[in-house]
Amino acid sequence: MIESNDVLSTRTWLSIEQAAEYTTFAVVTLRKLAYRGAIPFYKKGRRVVFKREEIDSWMGTSRVEPVDADKVKREVDQLISRERKQGRPRGLEAT
Repeated sequence: MIESNDVLSTRTWLSIEQAAEYTTFAVVTLRKLAYRGAIPFYKKGRRVVFKREEIDSWMGTSRVEPVDADKVKREVDQLISRERKQGRPRGLEAT
């Protein structure tokens, strides 16, 4: 039975199938992450379960900062300028 994310977000404990639905990861991916120790989980006998709050926390640690395109362009321009001052060849001309 598939539960809505609203129901899943109120549960404390999630089965691996529920955790997969909650995170949108495949069950096999969660299983691999768990057994590598990359995601917190609990094991009762043969059953693997996840604590929803810990999944939320774990997901929050994977944030990637957005790229500031203007900053990258300035840094590239500065690098090119330095290389020209040092007499280094540029682009494809360097062989």
